Amino acid sequence: MKKIIISIDGHSACGKSTLAKALANELNYGYIDTGAMYRAVTFYFLENRVNIQKTAEMEKALKRINITFKSTVGGNRTYLNGKDVEDVIRKMFVSKNVSHVAAISPVRKMVVKQQIEMGKLKGIVMEGRDIGTVVFPKAELKIFLTADEDVRTNRRYDELIKRGQKVSIKSIKENLRERDHIDSTRKDSPLRKASEAVLIDNSNITPKEQLAMVLALSIERIRTLSIADKKLVATKPKPEPQKNTRPTASKRTNQPAPQNQRAPQKKTPQNQPNKKSAVQDTKPTPQKKSNQPIAKSQNSAQQSFLKIQSDEKPAERKTKITPKQKAKQPAKKVVQQKTKPTPAAKKKPNKPAPKVQKNEQKKVTPKPIGETSTEAKAKKVRTKRTNKK
Repeated sequence: MKKIIISIDGHSACGKSTLAKALANELNYGYIDTGAMYRAVTFYFLENRVNIQKTAEMEKALKRINITFKSTVGGNRTYLNGKDVEDVIRKMFVSKNVSHVAAISPVRKMVVKQQIEMGKLKGIVMEGRDIGTVVFPKAELKIFLTADEDVRTNRRYDELIKRGQKVSIKSIKENLRERDHIDSTRKDSPLRKASEAVLIDNSNITPKEQLAMVLALSIERIRTLSIADKKLVATKPKPEPQKNTRPTASKRTNQPAPQNQRAPQKKTPQNQPNKKSAVQDTKPTPQKKSNQPIAKSQNSAQQSFLKIQSDEKPAERKTKITPKQKAKQPAKKVVQQKTKPTPAAKKKPNKPAPKVQKNEQKKVTPKPIGETSTEAKAKKVRTKRTNKK
């Protein structure tokens, strides 16, 4: 069952403590009497003669105060620094001064801080004068009690008489009026009804009838909040499983996942990849000369594939070396690979023209320019005749 915080605020002597104790017992909740906390602080100031006009002295005293509660067979008991003060804080000399002490801002801050710590686990009923407005403004159920002045005076008189205190009705009525005025007009956390609080006037109803009314409100509020929580859990979408964000090869764009890419090498005739092997392997390599992005569509990849095939030479298609094999071999071995000679390479060794010309120059004497064979013979005859003469 869902646990909630129930705040019960109201005027003095209107039955807040009686209702809060009974309701906490029915719901098996914790009960915190915040009024008893302010009474305990007031009793400590009076017993130790702390001057509330001196702020520094008062703040030192507040640091030495520790207030706790214990549930016993006789009811809830208030402990001040480990000492049971439940009976003494209900006496008239404390009641006359508690409103003045509770109006001091440092006192309220210290007490409210302890009250918030007590209510963090929820499942509590807390009564006071500013619970629904200051201490727990988001309490799931807020009750504000009030009653006629004469009814409240008689209730307080009967309570004190049962505890063995000698008091008069007149003094009690004056004390209630003074406390109501101080609590309602103080600047820090004044007594007022929260806008969403349920107002109950218990002047003409018994404590049992009041308890039944508030208990029904509490059970209904707990039930509706439990149903609302179940609906929120049912409609809460399941978290989607996290997708694998690692880079993988895309089937559509033929993008390979980056795996140990090497730095691009300088383009030389020795380490240039063969065009045919580059065409057969459609995966782009870091050596490929291209400033275009790696990601391409399937249509553009096919068009580039056909264009490269039409521009290739037959002699270049005969090589079977792939870029992967060539990349693993050192540069010197690539140079020593035997490739079939191209048509241009075949023509060069078949023309030993310079050597043949040198041999011919040694054996054959050059003929004079412009002379025929008959003219040369006639010239020889003439020279012989001249020699004989």
